[in-house]
Amino acid sequence: MNCIIKKTLSLLFLLLATGLLQAQNKEHYILLIDGDSLRVDLNKDLKYTLKSGKEINLKLVQPDLLTYEDEMLTFLYPNAVTLSKIPVEEGLIQIMAMRATGNGVLVQEYNFINPESIIDLILNEITKESLNYGYSKKEEPYSLDLKSGQTLKGKRIIMEYNGEKEIYTAFAHGKKDQGVLLIVLNTVENDEDTAILNTILNSLELKF
Repeated sequence: MNCIIKKTLSLLFLLLATGLLQAQNKEHYILLIDGDSLRVDLNKDLKYTLKSGKEINLKLVQPDLLTYEDEMLTFLYPNAVTLSKIPVEEGLIQIMAMRATGNGVLVQEYNFINPESIIDLILNEITKESLNYGYSKKEEPYSLDLKSGQTLKGKRIIMEYNGEKEIYTAFAHGKKDQGVLLIVLNTVENDEDTAILNTILNSLELKF
């Protein structure tokens, strides 16, 4: 199990490192109009001439809130968030909703263990480098009641050093050989990011 956790955390830090680049990339789409393909960008006005000769105005827009859904869960997330889904191991999928600031939510879906048992291990791995650097560490219990009726239970870790604060929260819900683990990363104080994280957490629903 330790090998899996280390691989998961290595992937987490890799995605955090590449998140800034992903967040800055423009989204390109192909719009099909009566058999013709037209490459477009979000929120960009453009004109298109129909085969009849009539010119029309086009604009591709995205809703403010998008929906992520799979077999185990569903949640809403703002379109300002970069969403990534990575298969880590057989039976373990990782979904990340990240901001360019490094704040975000990591969701892990397990189909071979109940992740409630590894919350302490995950948090210890995430915070050990900050502890070695000199950060103080404070732990407190944390729980979140979901719209779907379940309660996620776990811990919140508050790290402080020279006036800087980092907050890591890990909580889970599971049953035998299955479950969902969430890790909330809040390393930079940012009101917009806080609102985004709350949107994800408050809309989360589990299907088991």
